Amino acid sequence: MIRGYLFIPANKPRFIEKSLELEGVNHRIFDFEDSVSSFDVEKAILNVNKQTVKPSDWVRIPLTDQFQGIANELIKKGYRNVIVPKVKDKEHFSEVISQLQAINNEVKVIILIENYLIFLQMEQILKKWNKFIYGIGLGSHDFTAVTKIRHHKDVLFPLRLQISLLANAYNVIPIDIASMNISDHEAYNTEIQSAFDLGYRAKFVLHPFQLQCINDYPFFTKEEVKDAAEIMNLFFESEQKKEVVIKYKGIIYERPHINNLKSIKAWGEEYYGTDRQIL
Repeated sequence: MIRGYLFIPANKPRFIEKSLELEGVNHRIFDFEDSVSSFDVEKAILNVNKQTVKPSDWVRIPLTDQFQGIANELIKKGYRNVIVPKVKDKEHFSEVISQLQAINNEVKVIILIENYLIFLQMEQILKKWNKFIYGIGLGSHDFTAVTKIRHHKDVLFPLRLQISLLANAYNVIPIDIASMNISDHEAYNTEIQSAFDLGYRAKFVLHPFQLQCINDYPFFTKEEVKDAAEIMNLFFESEQKKEVVIKYKGIIYERPHINNLKSIKAWGEEYYGTDRQIL
């Protein structure tokens, strides 16, 4: 139900190779920003360019003097997905997207929201450059450092909700914040559930522990999956009778509920299996 976007230090060949073996890595992000010093850039480019490029692979490139050179090397190799951090405002983003399009006009970007202005101007950016934007996400630690607000779940909650609503309104992917927690299972599960409740179906991850938590997380109980399957059967029967509303366990269900029920049923069949006795 939640897809993992795994950050991998581009200067660590061992981490890159290990990512091929990890379960639940839906997207790999080869990181040239936080984990790579300017002295390691050439080595990191060589590491990443040795890989077979997958359509789901991303590169995060710092917006420094090296941006154009790194982007040129990687995009010419075949990478078409770029995460852009530290965008200052819409004018800055216009410059960045122009640089990327000059190299290849098929490039898509994920924007990390990491300061006041880019947060406030994000809707304007989505309106103007929507066709180039794959997703948006909150770079929570950089954002709180710049804005001086506390990095706490209660403070971040309205920001995460607004980003989820904004992304979905403009048909781009909202990607939930990366967590520094790589050992507390219960706390990370709470974060997964929070992301899901806010409408996220993707999350930045930093460590295999986090991927495992996402893979193992029971988004719905067996009873909820069973109920979804039975309600869908009732909808099918109601169509034969030309009825549009059904009742199940004292609750009314209408046609708008069907897509959500389908997703619950499909997830349950993958997670629990298709044995009806189990469901």
